[in-house]
Amino acid sequence: MNIKNTKDDTYKMIEILQNATVIYTDGVREQFDTMRLTDKWVIIGRIIDGEFVDYGVISRQNIKEINECTKRKIHKMKL
Repeated sequence: MNIKNTKDDTYKMIEILQNATVIYTDGVREQFDTMRLTDKWVIIGRIIDGEFVDYGVISRQNIKEINECTKRKIHKMKL
């Protein structure tokens, strides 16, 4: 579902995970505020002005599991 805002920018809805705990394959745990999952990557980001802004990635091959998170849908600006 695409929507338009008042500035005429096109956004799309994405599903994010908030307050997620990542357990890496080596057993190390790390807490993240917001992330988005794709087939090959976990995209780490933040919510700024109601929009998901990404700032880093982790290969899904390096992650054993993701725990203790809340799923939510939010807007992401199309590039």
